[in-house]
Amino acid sequence: MMRVVAGLGNPGPQYVWTRHNAGFLIVQRLAEKWNLTFREGGLSHDAIRRDSDGEVRLVLPQCYMNRSGEALVGLVEPPLEETLIVVYDDVDLPTGTLRIRCGGGAGGHRGVASVIDNCGSEFVRLRVGVGRPDEGRDTAEFVLAELSSAEREELMDSVDRGTDAIECLLDQDVEAAMNRFNGARA
Repeated sequence: MMRVVAGLGNPGPQYVWTRHNAGFLIVQRLAEKWNLTFREGGLSHDAIRRDSDGEVRLVLPQCYMNRSGEALVGLVEPPLEETLIVVYDDVDLPTGTLRIRCGGGAGGHRGVASVIDNCGSEFVRLRVGVGRPDEGRDTAEFVLAELSSAEREELMDSVDRGTDAIECLLDQDVEAAMNRFNGARA
């Protein structure tokens, strides 16, 4: 069986250290941990790990956040809850908090809306809390702003735990990962 782990973010060096790229950072860290190299492609970059349980394809969509789902068309097949894990930032969760669940709506996240529009909604989600902007600050500007060194360090703590959460999802199941990681902070 092939499983797909998609990290949502925006391509390009100007977005690397932004809150919106939390999904990219986690999937990239997982590839490093597994000693995989991403292959560049049209709509996505991917890296594949093969073992006795099948394949895990790590995917970084390259068509900007709002069109992320286009990069997943043809890579996943039903049942989505068994084949697709999507990792992304969430302003509705406190910074450093992780939340895992299967199914649901987009919650205002345009990248997730694109995945739902293109693939369906019953996939596993790993949401990475990045906190809300101060009152009066635009949310889009907040998630796309370059992080300070202290904010990067805090985000990288979430990246490390997010990587562990994905491995738990792949090695065990959604319930085990939820019990271990939901709401936990570094």
